[in-house]
Amino acid sequence: MKRIEYIKHGAPEVLQVRDFELANPQDDQIQIKTSFSGINFADIMTRMGLYPGAPKPPSPIGAEASGIITHIGNDVKNFKVGDSVMTFAFFDGYSSHINISEKMAMKLPDNFTLADGAAFPLVYTTAYMMMFDLGNLRKDEIFFIQGAGGGVGTAAIQLAKIVGAKVIGTSSEWKHERLKNMGVDLCIDYNKEDVRQKIMDYTNGYGVDLIIDPVGGKQWAESYKTLAPMG
Repeated sequence: MKRIEYIKHGAPEVLQVRDFELANPQDDQIQIKTSFSGINFADIMTRMGLYPGAPKPPSPIGAEASGIITHIGNDVKNFKVGDSVMTFAFFDGYSSHINISEKMAMKLPDNFTLADGAAFPLVYTTAYMMMFDLGNLRKDEIFFIQGAGGGVGTAAIQLAKIVGAKVIGTSSEWKHERLKNMGVDLCIDYNKEDVRQKIMDYTNGYGVDLIIDPVGGKQWAESYKTLAPMG
């Protein structure tokens, strides 16, 4: 079996393919033969030593993956050998085989390819929890996404349009056409435009009901100023 590890923090050159041995899955685990591994900004941050809670090198890496179940633990009830799944991988995603709790895996929907599945768990769950578990986003509310062209941002756009929210997003100008095709109602180029003023003009001074901001930094304060009352 093989996996990619980061042997120290740094540029992509610190990644190496290494052999490893994997025990049989524990009673509550499934073992997956990996088909695809998702590549996320969190993985880049991990490699660079900037991701909170990441294991110290040398360590495997990768937050999500998809594949076929090859073995199941004695207590596994929701899966069987041969099932196609997508899963959170907890720093094991870039591995040829993964043992993971069955609670962390999801059966691959019929309309998903295995490639689709490897790109789904992390960003869509992150977006969903922020938007609905915490933000209670509802139909016709105005939803603002900083960094709308990233992984979490594009997931959030799709989820927002499903519930009927209006979407405002910031990104570089070259991403605007694609974002509009995804359903963004107002695209703002944060490099050239006054984000707060554009939002206030678009909403007739109302502001936005919910913001998610994967960017942070100085933009957090500017985002805060665009919130509507009770937003």
